[in-house]
Amino acid sequence: MNYATLILMAAVTCAAVNKTKAQLFQPPYPPTHYPPPTTSAPSTRMHLPPVEYDRPYNGKITIETVTNEQLRARCAAASQSSLGCAFPGANSCRILLVDEATMKAAGWAVEVMLRHERAHCNGWPQSHPGKRAYP
Repeated sequence: MNYATLILMAAVTCAAVNKTKAQLFQPPYPPTHYPPPTTSAPSTRMHLPPVEYDRPYNGKITIETVTNEQLRARCAAASQSSLGCAFPGANSCRILLVDEATMKAAGWAVEVMLRHERAHCNGWPQSHPGKRAYP
């Protein structure tokens, strides 16, 4: 192998590694792919937030897994079909979510519900203005 071939191979390898790193660290906001429901058709109550709220939260997020009963007792707006709620603060937000098995039984991926609740941390009102249908 000659010197020019080695340099060319090194350049191609560096370009491939840099492209892979760039792809790994691209933020997924707004997402272009949504995970499908896991067991049933999506509930009409489930909404994706508007793009301006569908982003990382800048403060500290605390996520707590709770039972259905705890969710209804601790979240004023929770109904029988609620899977989570959020309590935004000045620099922090607390999110309560039911366990993954309960979400899957309702036909939802945890990631989708977390995005929904994180949007409330980012200021999305509980009335869900500008909601986007789950694809």
